[in-house]
Amino acid sequence: MCRKRFCAHLMFVVLVYLLFGQSVKAQPTSPAPKLILVLCDGLTIRDLENPHHPALYLLARSGAVGLMNVRTAQPYSHLSALLTLAAGQMEAAQPTDGWAFQQQEQVPNSRGTAGILYLRYTGLVPTKPIVHLGIASLLRRKLNTVLLGSLLNQARPPIVAAIYGNADASQPDRSAALLATDAFGQAQGDLLSTQRDVEAPFGQRDKRMDWFYSKIVGGTASLCVIQLGDMTRLAALQTKLSAKTFQALRERALSRLDVLLYMLWSFVRDHGSVDFILVSPVAARGAALPDAWQRLTPIVALGPDFPAGLLTSPTTRTRGLVANTDLAPTILNLFHVPIPPTMTGRPFVAVPYRDGAHRLAVLARMDYVSVLNARTVVGGMVAIGALGSLIAVGALIAHRFKNRRLARWLSAVFVWGLNLPTALLLAPLWVPPTRWEYILRIMAWMSLLTLGCYGVGRWSRWRPPSIACLVCILLIAFDLCSGQQLIKDSLLSGYALSGIRYYGIGNEYLGVLVGMALIGGCAWLDDLAVLQAKESPLYRKMLVGVWGLLTVLFGWPYWGANYGSLVVTCVAFGLGREALWNRSTSLVKAIVLGCCGIGLAFLFGELDASLARRASSHAGYVLEEAKHGRGVRYLGEIILRKLAMNAHLLTSPYLYLGIGVVTTILAASFWLLCPEERARLFRRVHTVKALEALPATVVVTLFFKDSGVVSIIFLIGTTCAILLWYALQEESGEKGGREGVASFCSPSSPLSGKIEP
Repeated sequence: MCRKRFCAHLMFVVLVYLLFGQSVKAQPTSPAPKLILVLCDGLTIRDLENPHHPALYLLARSGAVGLMNVRTAQPYSHLSALLTLAAGQMEAAQPTDGWAFQQQEQVPNSRGTAGILYLRYTGLVPTKPIVHLGIASLLRRKLNTVLLGSLLNQARPPIVAAIYGNADASQPDRSAALLATDAFGQAQGDLLSTQRDVEAPFGQRDKRMDWFYSKIVGGTASLCVIQLGDMTRLAALQTKLSAKTFQALRERALSRLDVLLYMLWSFVRDHGSVDFILVSPVAARGAALPDAWQRLTPIVALGPDFPAGLLTSPTTRTRGLVANTDLAPTILNLFHVPIPPTMTGRPFVAVPYRDGAHRLAVLARMDYVSVLNARTVVGGMVAIGALGSLIAVGALIAHRFKNRRLARWLSAVFVWGLNLPTALLLAPLWVPPTRWEYILRIMAWMSLLTLGCYGVGRWSRWRPPSIACLVCILLIAFDLCSGQQLIKDSLLSGYALSGIRYYGIGNEYLGVLVGMALIGGCAWLDDLAVLQAKESPLYRKMLVGVWGLLTVLFGWPYWGANYGSLVVTCVAFGLGREALWNRSTSLVKAIVLGCCGIGLAFLFGELDASLARRASSHAGYVLEEAKHGRGVRYLGEIILRKLAMNAHLLTSPYLYLGIGVVTTILAASFWLLCPEERARLFRRVHTVKALEALPATVVVTLFFKDSGVVSIIFLIGTTCAILLWYALQEESGEKGGREGVASFCSPSSPLSGKIEP
């Protein structure tokens, strides 16, 4: 009986082994990773379009593509770029942020291995292959627990992240380890990824691509980060290499990248649950634009979570454009890990858009416009400003020496200047090939618009400055309601790069529009009140209604999306309304109106957060974070940051250049204009009363706009252009109907002082 039982048990064990042992043996030794992230500096949109790199060419056409803004907190550096990717917010890096080493690795200029030094610095026994010796600096800045690798490690169950590769040049640069290290500064992976090569920059290059591939296949990490350092080392040595040598080394590096991409593409294709992202944290420097931090870099994503299309995020609200702060939230979202409130970025997604060739064409145009604007913004604005200033001073001199006809002709330069914001919206519609042609095209648009203003003014009751203001306001209002494509491409758009705006209205156009609506609108009232004084109350109500619509337009989350402008416009237009009805504009009223603007900002922010939720704008996001743990102190930090940014802008030489130009023109105006002309200008009742709202508007702008100095410059410039045009017009009698623009509605008309209060 015992022998029978023994044989039965033995047969049962053999049967179980035959049934389950083979199936277990057939399973892979390690699970496939959920996400593979490849970091390679210096990629451009042209690399995606180059068929000589077939794997990159294939990925760009079959996956989701986009451009990424790589700007970081100053000072700009490769360390800051990687820290921003890991933190999900712009952070200035410290030199120690790249001090990650293998445990057994000898640390340069130190005695002992990295594991021993880590034990000495922290008192902790390292349990993972990689240790970060700069963990103390991260701890002081409270970053060690909010980096990507730390958040993944804190998940339940923990999500393993591993890093393979480094960007060592003359000094060790292991900053990509920040994407994988936990709160104690330890990580999985292998940083010893280079081999000797005397022909390569700094005598070393990345190991064979199959080494990186084997680490991914043989590892157990859910997030595999690969840093290819050849392009980084090449960029560090670019200024010391000839153009031919640099290009040859770059082609070799891209060829090796292409081999790895083909391996990874095959891996992703065979495993249906794996995502792949290719990111270039630092842009390439080029002859057209040496400043790499003014460039956009390509980003490619592939896998079940990234269908073919254009990448976008709530941060940018622009198809084909994401921010470097969006990468960490996107990875956390893929692993279903809560995004901490410290991260300002938002997860990006892929939206369908035609075929691969058209997607790349969209990105190529965006990249070209950003480069063109960055090259043109300083030289173009200085050239246009210098030309306009010379003509303006000439007009004042001609007026001083009683050459009224020449002064009237030259005064058109002020209408020409008022048409500059509109011309900057229209100039990029057909992208010019060179920056000098771009400048000439902007001037051509300004001249054409100026002729149109004078032509319409000849056959209507409106004068050219009012027409220029109306055209600009209507065009921007239409653009805001239809996706802001014109504003995003305009030379005046300065966030986050020159010529690249994420969404909404910027500080530059805010200053322009407030000046045009407030001063230009009141000048229009003075013009019409001369002819039809009895209808002045109706016109005033119409103007106040336009101000109210502009306030809502600027602040609405899906249009202007600029909540600081709600406070500015409430104060400016509210005091302007008081001035129209001949009431005092006191400090108390300004404070009350400012509080109303703050209340509207909170209301619009709540609507944004409740309606859009994850896709809300920055204001809705801020309110959500304040309500869920960060409190009122978080809002105070934002106000202090805005003040600090304005204080920083006050040190800009371009600011003082603009102030110098405006001050010179104003001083020349005061000296060259006769007392009679100045007195006649001040008899324009509505215009003069509107000027009383400017001081409070300037103060509020400094407090509630992060670049309020910029808004103030454009506000004052617009105001000066309008006032000086009226000051230089020839005195004439009262005329109406279809008379010349210089002859009707003169400031010296006998009815000019009979405006109904």
